[in-house]
Amino acid sequence: MSPKSERKESETDVDVTPAERYVNLLLTEGTKVTCDETNESFNRQENYPAYYDEALFRRGQQFFYYHISGMFFNKLSGLLVVMGVPSILKILMATNMSSSDKTAYRRYMATILHMLQWYDEDFKPGTEAWNSLLQVRRMHNAASKKCAKKLNRITQAEMALTQFGFCGFALVRSKKVGIHSGTEEDWAAFLHFWRVIGWMLGIEDRFNLCQGSVQNIRKICNLLIDRVYRPSIGKKDPDFLSMTRYMLNGMWCMTPSLKYESTLSYVWFLLQDGNCSLEDLKPHYFELTAYQSFKMYLTHYVMCTLFAYNWFRVFHNYVHNVSVWLMKNFPFLAYYEFGFRDSRVVLNLKKVE
Repeated sequence: MSPKSERKESETDVDVTPAERYVNLLLTEGTKVTCDETNESFNRQENYPAYYDEALFRRGQQFFYYHISGMFFNKLSGLLVVMGVPSILKILMATNMSSSDKTAYRRYMATILHMLQWYDEDFKPGTEAWNSLLQVRRMHNAASKKCAKKLNRITQAEMALTQFGFCGFALVRSKKVGIHSGTEEDWAAFLHFWRVIGWMLGIEDRFNLCQGSVQNIRKICNLLIDRVYRPSIGKKDPDFLSMTRYMLNGMWCMTPSLKYESTLSYVWFLLQDGNCSLEDLKPHYFELTAYQSFKMYLTHYVMCTLFAYNWFRVFHNYVHNVSVWLMKNFPFLAYYEFGFRDSRVVLNLKKVE
């Protein structure tokens, strides 16, 4: 190699930021490395990652509950955009577990119940939270084996991109999803929580989205929005539109205010530059009716203005907790929509082999 080419390569390496280096690694090598039983890292025997900090993990749990309403909207929006990633969409369709309003309701209610279990309990072997993580890991492994027959196995890239769905918008579009307070230490704790969860689910440390400083993870999330999520969602793939409609129709039983066109249009707004205002975004994702447009602007007002008031956050958190209790014990809207038998979603977490 000539000195000139060595100098050029060196300058290029200097120009690449840590965030860009991670995203490049994830979208190249991460798409070739599996996240199932065929990966040695997936079969690790340790109970805890070396970096696990119990106090930080608990603070992350507390931060979630302080902002539970905004956090839920963050996760709903994040999962919608994750479904737009072509390889993830194909996996969801291949498993055939969310291809109707009813199956989507059952799948995503189970996801919510598992996630709440992780936030509710100590991170210790033998607890229901621990068993929940083992169960989800086993289900992912089964899905990967099933997809291997028709598509490819689940990869590290797909797992890390899904990790974004649970924390990405909260971090980089916090006020637009209703989260108006939080120190850098709070965000570090929240991201530590999701780094540990990712480790438990088999994500290698080099591909884990939530590693490093809060500032660097923000840059990573914005790069993923620019390079992955916005281009994917912008294509309006018919399968994506169908699957997201099933999801939102299913989740209507928990949050009746959800409307497909206005919700997805607001999510499209979240995928724009962080400084973009709703007025600047024309055209919207869909051509909205007057009522749909009103619903989208109302969502924006609630998230960006009302949630800034502590009393509204407390009140809405209470309403949300009541909604979760109803879904666990008396999901009456689901009874009406899907019948008594199909509306009950219960996790069996007493023991997981």
